[in-house]
Amino acid sequence: METLDCVAHVKGWDVSITSGAHLATLDQVQAAFAARTPPGKVDVEVVPAGGSFGPRGVMSSDYLVECVRMAKQTDGRPVKLMWSREDEMAPALPRRKRAQQCGLVCAILAANRCRPLV
Repeated sequence: METLDCVAHVKGWDVSITSGAHLATLDQVQAAFAARTPPGKVDVEVVPAGGSFGPRGVMSSDYLVECVRMAKQTDGRPVKLMWSREDEMAPALPRRKRAQQCGLVCAILAANRCRPLV
């Protein structure tokens, strides 16, 4: 089983995403909403990633939205996010609350889950 991962690059209004998404159109809309840009400005590159079992086929795209929000705060630098098994199994609400309390980027970087690519 593949872990949930995503690479996002937000530069101005343009968003570029590389992910093993199974619902690319919904992910495009979710990423646009997270980046506050029109869906037509979001480019989603889909990498084949097994079956659509588990969270990859979920309409909320939590991991993708989290990655786009972090990329938006890095001033045009691409960001790769990879959730660990523990992150995938944890309930979504406490994870969101924890990230909001600590500041989204600081919490993710402190947990060594996200590193800017450039």
